[in-house]
Amino acid sequence: MNYRKRTQALEVSQFNDGKTVKLGSSWFARKKDNKVKIYKQTSPCKFDQVTKACFNLTMRRSKEFPTEMIKANLRRFCEQEKQ
Repeated sequence: MNYRKRTQALEVSQFNDGKTVKLGSSWFARKKDNKVKIYKQTSPCKFDQVTKACFNLTMRRSKEFPTEMIKANLRRFCEQEKQ
């Protein structure tokens, strides 16, 4: 049985066809079809979707990323999208 959750890898043109916001560092949020998903820019032309569990764990453990700013920007983006 495969326990890995499948996620998307998008090229820039595909990524930009929804509403997006840069959260900080190489982290982005994208809303499409009324769903907000989190992505990490892995190259200048590619964005990889990150699961919520992976994002939360990274934000909890990271000493490299500005985690408080990224989480605040994500909260703000989600709140704006509810309105």
